[in-house]
Amino acid sequence: MDDDIVNDLTFIQARWGSERTLNSFLAREVGALCGLICGRDVAVPRVEVRPSFLARGLFGKNSRAAEYIPDDDSNTQPTIIMLPAACESREKARLILAHELIHHWEHTSDSPALDRYESHRLDSFVSSLFSNGEREQRWRGGHSRVFISKAALVANQLQVDLRNLLFE
Repeated sequence: MDDDIVNDLTFIQARWGSERTLNSFLAREVGALCGLICGRDVAVPRVEVRPSFLARGLFGKNSRAAEYIPDDDSNTQPTIIMLPAACESREKARLILAHELIHHWEHTSDSPALDRYESHRLDSFVSSLFSNGEREQRWRGGHSRVFISKAALVANQLQVDLRNLLFE
């Protein structure tokens, strides 16, 4: 565990110079992206970078680079948890923040009805990215049609590849 923390700190320092620089970047980006993705009236989630060794306990068997945790109705601020690997570069961290903020948007907004054609087109696109139906079903368990539709809009706004926004 101690080696993991040292490795994480070394990783962060090599890419960002310091934890403070990384945390400042994440705070600025989540604020800017939250307004764009969720609207100006939505509370901005806090961002926490947690040690890599927590991935197994925090994220389950198949660890991910980040996770969105909504408020729990006890005045707890929504949180985006990121592992150091999610902060490999500014671009990757920004994509992952945007992805998690779409989950935040989905949790905090009244999701609009989907255009049937657009929904079908996006379903086909997502299905084409999986070679395994079981993996696709598992991924879709955490990513609704509304999420995918919003992701397509956000990818267009940010001028990023939808595949990267969905799967980075």
